[in-house]
Amino acid sequence: MSFQSKSNGSKNTNKCNLYSSSLSPKTEENKSKFFCTPNRYSTLAKDDDVDNNSSSNIGQYHKSSEISNLPPVYIKNVSDISSFTSSLLSVLKPSDFICKSTPSHLIVRTQFREHYNLLLTHLIDTDANFHTYQPKVTRPLRVVIRNLHPTTSHEDIIAGLSDWGHHVSNVHNIKRFSDKTPLPLFFVDIKSDTNNLDIYKIQFLLNTKIVVEKPHPRKVPPQCHICQTYGHTRSYCHYVPRCVKCGEEHLSVSCNKSKDSPAKCALCSGDHTANFKGCPAYKKLNKNKPKISPKTSPTVFPDAQAKPKARSYAEAAANNNSTADIISTVLSQFITNLNSVIGPVISLLTEEYEAVQGVPILSMPMFGDQITNIKSVVNRGAAEMINYGHFNEDEIFIKITSMLINLSKYRQKAKELSEDYFDRPMCALEIAVYWTESMSSDIRGHRLFGLPPLNIKESPCTMNKSRTNSHGTPGVLAHCASA
Repeated sequence: MSFQSKSNGSKNTNKCNLYSSSLSPKTEENKSKFFCTPNRYSTLAKDDDVDNNSSSNIGQYHKSSEISNLPPVYIKNVSDISSFTSSLLSVLKPSDFICKSTPSHLIVRTQFREHYNLLLTHLIDTDANFHTYQPKVTRPLRVVIRNLHPTTSHEDIIAGLSDWGHHVSNVHNIKRFSDKTPLPLFFVDIKSDTNNLDIYKIQFLLNTKIVVEKPHPRKVPPQCHICQTYGHTRSYCHYVPRCVKCGEEHLSVSCNKSKDSPAKCALCSGDHTANFKGCPAYKKLNKNKPKISPKTSPTVFPDAQAKPKARSYAEAAANNNSTADIISTVLSQFITNLNSVIGPVISLLTEEYEAVQGVPILSMPMFGDQITNIKSVVNRGAAEMINYGHFNEDEIFIKITSMLINLSKYRQKAKELSEDYFDRPMCALEIAVYWTESMSSDIRGHRLFGLPPLNIKESPCTMNKSRTNSHGTPGVLAHCASA
């Protein structure tokens, strides 16, 4: 470490007294403003060297042993675990492997590569039924190259990628599943190397603009073409071979079954091939597939009510009568509430005759003098009008709500209108009959309209009542009658 003095000149020569063993020779650099502190732990340097040497030896041993994430080995048909363990101890030490039992397999794991190879060699020599997987250190990187023409040769693809510094082990053209038509897609397996991820940066290959991407993950585990079971591939399968067509213990390529004879599944003994997607073994595999939970939990609002728990059939049957009572009660309450709301609305949605009876109205005039009549009632504050040409649900709701809130006001205006309407010496029918007879029989009708005189008998409603119009405004009364 270095420290810088905060003083100037010769006053800082005696600022710090150091051990004589840590003093450096007097040179021109000593005149600078920097000085070095002594290493008080220098006596422990020898012990550190010993520890470093020992740790480096361990690292060399691990490197030579090639520690890696080795795949497990799944072994079937282990009848006696004691004899099997004894046979493993003949080639491995007790600390070289670990066993785990499942209902279908005995799983054996090793830590070092040489122990893994010894285990596989021993199982092959003893004709054991097992399968394993390819170690990650030797597993190639598989990518998908898009937009290359399907007729592009594999050799050209390998040569083109080798120019970018990638070593290709396999190239496979992808075909459409339905009709086996070649597609502009290629599976490419690249040997494991430090620059594998650089392949995703390539945009041009063989004078073609390409896209390099990861392959889609499998929806179901792979099926072995040797034993026909799911979960591993034929490259690392050491089970007894089973035919995909007849289910016998031989390879599928050597099967002599005719097309007319029925197939037999090697997994469920059904009358179908072992790769049939309707096989019960395949359906069970998809049924037991674990569901992927979402990364983020759904937002739960504090006001949200908890969902009711599902009841069993016995509980639902026991409470059947109570459920019917509850439903009938709810329906009766609903009908009562509906009547209380619809009653005033129905009284409002009546004809214009209700206005003269002192009842507020909500009218939708359609033709003729309806528009003029209802406008006159609206101006008196006893009604509301809706235009049938352009209206919506919100407008009707606002009109009805406003009238229900101010119902007392509308009723008062309607009563005033009714009192004004009935405040007359003659009813509307008498006025209509009077002026009809007057205009048709008197000289005035003939003088004004040229009507011939008619012999119309007096109506019963005017026999005992006077036809005198004390107000002298028959036109106004007629207008009120028509209103």
